[in-house]
Amino acid sequence: MHIAILGGTFNPVHYGHLRGAEEAREELSADKVLFIPTALPPHKTPGALAPAGARLRMLGEAVKRNPLFDVSDIEIKRGGRSYTIDTLRELMALHGEAAELTLIIGSDSFNELRSWFKIKEIVSIASIAVFKRPGVPAKEPGEALPVELADDFCYDLVKGYYTNSSGKKLIFLDSTLLDISSTAIRKMACAGRSLGYIVPHGVIDIILNERLYAAEEV
Repeated sequence: MHIAILGGTFNPVHYGHLRGAEEAREELSADKVLFIPTALPPHKTPGALAPAGARLRMLGEAVKRNPLFDVSDIEIKRGGRSYTIDTLRELMALHGEAAELTLIIGSDSFNELRSWFKIKEIVSIASIAVFKRPGVPAKEPGEALPVELADDFCYDLVKGYYTNSSGKKLIFLDSTLLDISSTAIRKMACAGRSLGYIVPHGVIDIILNERLYAAEEV
């Protein structure tokens, strides 16, 4: 089984996440996309982070009509700051060595891969698929990865992606640019503005009913 993994705070989930996941699934020919909300993000302060249960409910509502989308609470159950390598190890133990794992990350995250914990092990376990973020062009592999890891990736002109000695891929996706941010959504919710056509209706209901972003500091 080929599982594409999209992690993040999803604070809240929005159509940018969902469209990016759908396009990645198609381009990667993945069997499913697994959305994994973090308990606490490792690379940034959480800010106005909605409770874990609320973020899980919003994700569940957002993906419920797509049988190829699923949500996992493994990082929330683990608690604390979530590191990608721990999640990959857990998924490999759960699905077995035959499972093919691909991390879907934005160009902003890709550009910071040198700072990721256990990045060498990460690229030996999972492929990486990079989608474009508005205004954030992706770096070249030699700039984003430690030198020894970048040198291990070879570009295949026929297939159109990089492959390393572990057989893992580095793919730059041809994604639609949707300039939507969770930060802007939280500010809109705090100001009482409509969230229509930015997040799914069921997610809007949860935000409003639970007053998730009603505080001034969002």
